[in-house]
Amino acid sequence: MQRFPVIVIALLTIVYASHAQPNYAEAFPGITFTAPIELLTPPDQSKRFFLVQQNGIVKVFPNKRNLAQPDIKDFLNINSRIVTGGERGLLGMAFHPQFESNGFFYVNYTRSEPLTSVISRFSVKTDNPNEADPESELILLTQSQPFDNHNGGKLAFGTDGYLYISIGDGGSGGDPQNNAQNLTNLLGKILRIDVDAASTDLPYSIPSSNPFKNNTSGYREEIFAYGLRNVWKFSIDAQTGTIWAGDVGQNAREEINLIASGKNYGWRLMEGTLCYNPSSNCNPGDLILPIFEYPHVNNNRSITGGFVYRGLQIPEWSGEYLYGDYISGRIWKLRYENNIATNEFLLTSGGLISAFGEDHHGEPYVLHYSSGNSGRIFRFSPEGPAAPTNLQAQHTSLTAHLGWTDESNNELGFIIERSEKGNNNFVVIDSVQYNVTTYSDNTNPADEFTYRINAYNDGGESEYAYAEDVVVGLRESGDAPFMLYPNPATASATISFTSAHNGLTHIQIINPLGKVVQSAVTEDTSVVLDLGLLLPGLYLVKVSNRFGTVTKKLVVQ
Repeated sequence: MQRFPVIVIALLTIVYASHAQPNYAEAFPGITFTAPIELLTPPDQSKRFFLVQQNGIVKVFPNKRNLAQPDIKDFLNINSRIVTGGERGLLGMAFHPQFESNGFFYVNYTRSEPLTSVISRFSVKTDNPNEADPESELILLTQSQPFDNHNGGKLAFGTDGYLYISIGDGGSGGDPQNNAQNLTNLLGKILRIDVDAASTDLPYSIPSSNPFKNNTSGYREEIFAYGLRNVWKFSIDAQTGTIWAGDVGQNAREEINLIASGKNYGWRLMEGTLCYNPSSNCNPGDLILPIFEYPHVNNNRSITGGFVYRGLQIPEWSGEYLYGDYISGRIWKLRYENNIATNEFLLTSGGLISAFGEDHHGEPYVLHYSSGNSGRIFRFSPEGPAAPTNLQAQHTSLTAHLGWTDESNNELGFIIERSEKGNNNFVVIDSVQYNVTTYSDNTNPADEFTYRINAYNDGGESEYAYAEDVVVGLRESGDAPFMLYPNPATASATISFTSAHNGLTHIQIINPLGKVVQSAVTEDTSVVLDLGLLLPGLYLVKVSNRFGTVTKKLVVQ
């Protein structure tokens, strides 16, 4: 995140969006953070967010829309080990691909006396998944820093399972020590190491395919790519394995690079596609030029790299690279096909953009930076989905078979509801994920039903499609009613059975994708359901005992 004076050279060419843009708003209104620089979702089923603060504290909290300050906990605090301020501090974090089983995660921070970049591994406490063990630190590698700025900081695991690390060129201005072109140190590079196999004298090993493995010139074998000024953020497309890097410029250009093994990206010989040092005849022919660059105009002067969108809810963005400018607060998306980059302006955020993040569905979030306690998380929310059509129902003796036409391309799934013939009291019986357009309903005593379904996403729910007066062999109800309250609920909900209730009862909470997320067996007449780890949304509570089965809708806020 560099702050050098602006040189005005050209206007940034902008293509404006032809689609209706998703809504951009605070994800968690009223919730603030100190110097937020990274937002991560772990590779497990918890659907938590981890927010990295530059001051050395990592926060953990559930991804729910009614998030309150007490929901936010300290996951890791290494404030006493770091030096922070400017471009120093806790700068990056990455979860091990097997985090759910081994509890390992990695951080990139700066310490003082002397100023040094440190890459370390920590572990989660075995008795608390929301708290790391600060004494578990294993330092993997260090690199001394000659100046305060240009420390890079990003960490990410590639599709190859190796850990990638960005370290800036050492700072000052213009790379006075020419570190980015010096292969005997780690400055101005992207590194790649194998954290799952220690070597004889190191707590990691060098992948056999690293470009300088076993060289005899004294080059650091950790180097994967070089000639980079200060890659503040890079990301790895999980679908293709491509590494996208936003390299912060000096006085003239901000650039986006596709990082490949052993390649030289030109700094300080070049800044983007311009000669820098020397001022002419700078490219010997083997430098890799950016796929896209923009000039320092209109306050655009410090790129914040994002990620390639692979979510479900904004399909027109699929395969496009989201990024922004830290200083101007503008956000764009870039499509790169057949070696042609098409850049499209999205919006001006009104904040200092320090990072982009993804939730467990791959939907985009943006961090607005503040060194005080006023940093915030914003998100893009899609338009609501189109309603399904042509809902048809056929029946066998005991089953109603439903089928419908999907008219939307941005839903997360479909909600299936049913009512008895002659009334409009629909109850949710189930939900299916976005790529399913059939459903079979098994019920209890013979009756006639009306079915309806709609599509949903984070932007809302569609209108309904109906199939009326379907005669099936069984009706799902039974003779054991229960009360479910409060509904909507937040942290907990209570199930109370009638006084006639006795015997074992099986309880399941089912999420919109049809997965059982919580279950219990009880003989009590009142049960409290812990909803603390559930995301906001619509769920089914399914209760089964000797009287039959009842399913009710539960809204978690």
